[in-house]
Amino acid sequence: MMRSVEESLKRLQTDFIDVLYLHIWDDLTPIDEVMRGLDDLVRMGKVNYVAISDTPAWIISKGQTMAELMGEINL
Repeated sequence: MMRSVEESLKRLQTDFIDVLYLHIWDDLTPIDEVMRGLDDLVRMGKVNYVAISDTPAWIISKGQTMAELMGEINL
């Protein structure tokens, strides 16, 4: 994900992406790792907003709950 964003920023010749969409959930990567990566991108200023589609609602709900409980991630 990080590499993909970096390559997109270079290709688009910009410093940030307005909305980063995750279109298909990666079943191999733990949800906390995905959420941490998304939060890191937002905190670094490389992404303004995050959106997720084609993902079961329970996964999104679990990720948001984890983020709120950790108190560090504000997506």
